[in-house]
Amino acid sequence: AFKTGDVNTVIQQSADGGKTWGPIIPVSPGFPRGGGYSAPVLVEPGGQVDLLSWGHFVGPPPSYALHPGHEFFASSANGTTWPKRLTEGWQVGAIYTWASGLPATPFLGADLSGTGELNDRPNRVGDPNAGGQHTRLAWFNTTAFARPATETFGNAGRNIIIGPPTNIADFSLNKSTRMTERVSIQFRSEFFNIFNHPNFTVPNVQFDSSAFGTIGSTPDVAGSNPRLGDGGPRVIQFGLKLLF
Repeated sequence: AFKTGDVNTVIQQSADGGKTWGPIIPVSPGFPRGGGYSAPVLVEPGGQVDLLSWGHFVGPPPSYALHPGHEFFASSANGTTWPKRLTEGWQVGAIYTWASGLPATPFLGADLSGTGELNDRPNRVGDPNAGGQHTRLAWFNTTAFARPATETFGNAGRNIIIGPPTNIADFSLNKSTRMTERVSIQFRSEFFNIFNHPNFTVPNVQFDSSAFGTIGSTPDVAGSNPRLGDGGPRVIQFGLKLLF
């Protein structure tokens, strides 16, 4: 809003969609006072001038522009306005995924039990999820396990190690612009893992491995699908579609 008497307190009328303009009409409290049309401005009793519409009128009606400086809106006979094209058709989308870590079971690569099943486990002597550094090089507490005696299976339970959580935010911003009644153009911008948050797979849980407790890959790499799916870095892609 602005006050009458300021530089932006006059309007001009156009009957041909803004190609030509009529005489300058001063804006004063109570405007419009007649003439058979409604102005897209409102002058309040205190002298404040407010824009009421940025679009088009049914008619075709006359058009108005505030002066001096810039033309804020211009309506044409077919109702097409560039400000409307710029402000309509926007779409925003977002997907946020947070999940606790996947469980894993510690095991031995050696056949200490002598059964040939290769399903032996270490002994559990502490809490593997307490005291761990929760870093890629030391995710859980490896001192919570000990080597079992020969010809025993080990007492470590199933799924007692909790891996790193998943934290992914995806975002999209699209703009559809109608060119004609049947043709429109859509611009798409999509951001996967927009905050570039690292997401890792479960750590190595083989007790007799030198990499025990470390994380060596992300879920997408572990699934032979690098840069796609969970675990990939930030990916930004743009697209332009013609719809008809």
